[in-house]
Amino acid sequence: MSVRATPIRIRTEAAFLSAVVAGAWLASMMFGVGTPTSARATSMLVDEAINGAKLLAEADAARRARDLTEADRLYRLAWRDPSSRAHAAQALHAIERDGFKTPVDDAALDETSKILGKAFRRFESEHFVLLSDCSRDVAVAKLQVLERAHHQYFRAVDQLGFDAIPPRHKLLCVLFAEHEMYRAFASAHDGVDAGWVAGYYAGLSNRAVFYEDHSGPNFTAATGQLDDAEARVRELNEQSAKARRERRHDEAKFIAAQAEQLGQRIQSERDRLNNQARESSIAKTIHEAIHLLAFNTGLQSRGHQYPFWLTEGLATSFETDRPNAAFGPDRSFGVREEELARSFERGSDVPLRDLICSLHPPDDDDGATEAMYAQAWSMFMYLHRTDRRALADFFADILDETPGKMTNERRAELFERRFGDIDRVERRWQSHIEKSIPAVASALQE
Repeated sequence: MSVRATPIRIRTEAAFLSAVVAGAWLASMMFGVGTPTSARATSMLVDEAINGAKLLAEADAARRARDLTEADRLYRLAWRDPSSRAHAAQALHAIERDGFKTPVDDAALDETSKILGKAFRRFESEHFVLLSDCSRDVAVAKLQVLERAHHQYFRAVDQLGFDAIPPRHKLLCVLFAEHEMYRAFASAHDGVDAGWVAGYYAGLSNRAVFYEDHSGPNFTAATGQLDDAEARVRELNEQSAKARRERRHDEAKFIAAQAEQLGQRIQSERDRLNNQARESSIAKTIHEAIHLLAFNTGLQSRGHQYPFWLTEGLATSFETDRPNAAFGPDRSFGVREEELARSFERGSDVPLRDLICSLHPPDDDDGATEAMYAQAWSMFMYLHRTDRRALADFFADILDETPGKMTNERRAELFERRFGDIDRVERRWQSHIEKSIPAVASALQE
């Protein structure tokens, strides 16, 4: 007997992120949210009234006086001056070590709490606030994974050379115990069709939302098959007992052995499913946390339109099922390697020129969607490994663009400005994955 659940595909509302209007960006500028980090990305933020050096001096004085709230406010203002950005970013991280506690955005929290109702309790960690109807143990475990994502995210952006700043407020997440409630909430309050989406980051409401994987449709369907199989075990045990009562001992022994063997296989499948649910939950939690962090620390702006491969490549590059070990774009992930190999084997891989211009995958083609996520992961990992400085500059270039929509021609132009001719990059990239992922090499040779 073999009961297998379809692997959870980590998907987010890529099209939803792409459609965020510039108004969200303009509102966030007042608080340093969704703003540029690179010293090259300055055109949107230059404010002649801001004197970074003066603000840094005032912030340093507030820090010495232990008025960390005022120091935080002043450093964030100084960060808007390109000449003082690096100093301000370093100082904002330093005052966290001094004891500054990231505040909660009470207005956003209250608004979401009212929607969810009293069944959802509030849980907090150092950098996140979580609303959930799950048990305390589940919620605390979720916060631990989120904090690991926070730690590894800043490790990676430091490698890129970005002057990323800590989020102004604790980042808001919602965890549902049941998939159906999650789906209804996503549709009604974030405009996301979440029927087969494992989790999502909602740009306008600036929150990450996910559900407990044990309640998801794939897992409940597989569990239902196992329940049916257990009913068969009970039938066999009843037949065995009847045979014993009728002194048909050899038959009773044979049937009992069948029941035991089937029961063991069922338990093995339950263990496998539970492990898959745990691993999927970790990967998707980290994936959505990276979106939340990227759009709240200056790496990405909620007012800009990002190509799918960049936004999803960033998030997928952090996926892992072992959060206690280091993870991020300098570490691979076997699940995505397997998806990449399958996409090449099926011939569903997307030409690089199309990939770099796409804002979202086709919703009506699961194979193409899986391929685009896998390719986004692979492209981001490849560029992070081979041309990290150019990747950092590419993030900065998008932030330098006027907020709002961008043409495909402009996306291609920005890509080639940093990475070179698209066709040449595609050849080098394909050669790289053939050498580094044997399963892909095998698929390409067939």
